[in-house]
Amino acid sequence: MNYQNLSHSDRYILLCCYFIFFVNGLYAMVFGAIIPLISTEYQLSDTMSGLLLSGHQMGNLIAGLVAGILPVYYGRKKSILFLSSFVMVGFLIMIVTGNPILLLSGFFFTGISRGSISNFNNKTVNDISHSDPAALNLLHSIFAIGALISPFLVIGTTNLFGHTGWKWVSGLMIVLILISQILFSRMDVEDTVEEKQTQNVKDYSFFKDRFFWNAVLILFFYLCAESVITGWLVKYFIDTNTLQVSQAQLISSLLWLAILLGRLFCVFYGSRFTKGNLITGISFGMTIFYFLLLNSTNLTMILISITGLGFSMGGFIQQR
Repeated sequence: MNYQNLSHSDRYILLCCYFIFFVNGLYAMVFGAIIPLISTEYQLSDTMSGLLLSGHQMGNLIAGLVAGILPVYYGRKKSILFLSSFVMVGFLIMIVTGNPILLLSGFFFTGISRGSISNFNNKTVNDISHSDPAALNLLHSIFAIGALISPFLVIGTTNLFGHTGWKWVSGLMIVLILISQILFSRMDVEDTVEEKQTQNVKDYSFFKDRFFWNAVLILFFYLCAESVITGWLVKYFIDTNTLQVSQAQLISSLLWLAILLGRLFCVFYGSRFTKGNLITGISFGMTIFYFLLLNSTNLTMILISITGLGFSMGGFIQQR
């Protein structure tokens, strides 16, 4: 894709998608850093903290379905404006109440927006770039940069405002999503409602393809592992008294830096390997470094294992 050859409208949309995906990475991965602070603030049990993360992922899962169907009836722009607004409600709930049911709904709302924004941005960038891998690779790399910065925001606001610092971060996320809403509203995207074509017969033959189900299962188990690692990493190190709070949060940033490097490695060198061999090697790498991380008790081994784990995860994300 040649950026200079794009129309002014397409260039604007592309830049907006990159900014919005940066914000998406920023708030999607902030939960690992603020979960320990929210748990302390509202005196939540580990079980409840885990349910909050599950609620976020459940919203992310449902968004994958809703974000694909809603535009058919209401148009792409109206749908993404509606679905992306849920995250503002979610963070507002977290700020004002510690009621477990309301908190669970707040985390669920953030997942709805996260998945919807991801769906919209991936499709939009793919359409504008005519499926150019470089444009999509850059999009996901910017997500990783946002995720990498998240813990630094939490650390900075905690140093400035004390134990309520995470609420300031949540307020900042609301402002950034509001800016994203404005950018969404100014995008000149095709916004026509599609009519039902009852005479067309959908082809569902891919359901009989074993390679399809193999890919689905691999992706399912990987996303389960990713959710556990990114969601519980900081709290795990704090609860086991292995690291201080600020150190554990910085470890989360190191994880995303390693993920970004793994992603870039696959961009430049992934073509030298078959996809099957590459994913197999990445899977073994993730397994080895994960168990090494769980058995690490000193900072040096933690840094080595988290770097290896993130590098492997980045490669997996790129291949999926």
